[in-house]
Amino acid sequence: MQIKLPFLSKKKGYKVTITNISLRFMGAVHGIPGITSEKQVFYLNIPFQNKMGSNLLPSDLKGPSMTIKEIKVGLPFKLLDTSPQLPAEVPFMGKTVFRLKVEGPSVNYEGPMSITMNDEPADNIGLNIRSIVISKGNKRVALENSSMRLSLQKGQIFKTELQMYNILQYNDKISRIKVTPPFTVESTDPMAPTTLDKKDSYIMKIYVKAPDSNYTGDLEIIVE
Repeated sequence: MQIKLPFLSKKKGYKVTITNISLRFMGAVHGIPGITSEKQVFYLNIPFQNKMGSNLLPSDLKGPSMTIKEIKVGLPFKLLDTSPQLPAEVPFMGKTVFRLKVEGPSVNYEGPMSITMNDEPADNIGLNIRSIVISKGNKRVALENSSMRLSLQKGQIFKTELQMYNILQYNDKISRIKVTPPFTVESTDPMAPTTLDKKDSYIMKIYVKAPDSNYTGDLEIIVE
């Protein structure tokens, strides 16, 4: 006599319906549309772009790369594999797609799914810039109403837009723009060397890289 135990039988009509996916990334939660699978092992594609700098930065300006160290999926799911393999480095403004191989529960499922990537708070610093100072040779001018308070990531790039007539005259040439430590200049618009030979050339956008620690003091921009 053959006895058939129902709980040992292969389940027919398996289906997992993920109604929505909550992706937690560095302390923030993002919503992703769900999927439906008739297989217990299935794949999820997670698009990712490293936009740790400002959207206002020029497209050719380099910023900090980001390393994705860890991806987790919440119960009742199990992460079997990731492609690309972790840790994976994504260049500044670079795009990639993380393909997750996931095992669903052993029974039919309908409900949400949670995923975490680098689930730790961003390593931020505070900048208390009391004033922006422009200097050229022996001339040094502190700009009025130029104080700012910023909360940025270490090494993040930010923009300041200045009227150069405070320190320069018409047809003056700029060979180089520097800033005093702990800041560095990443780029300028217009690019140096340049000449103030147009009315709008008095305005210069300067892209500055923040330091790796909190800072209180002046931001001094040196024109050569």
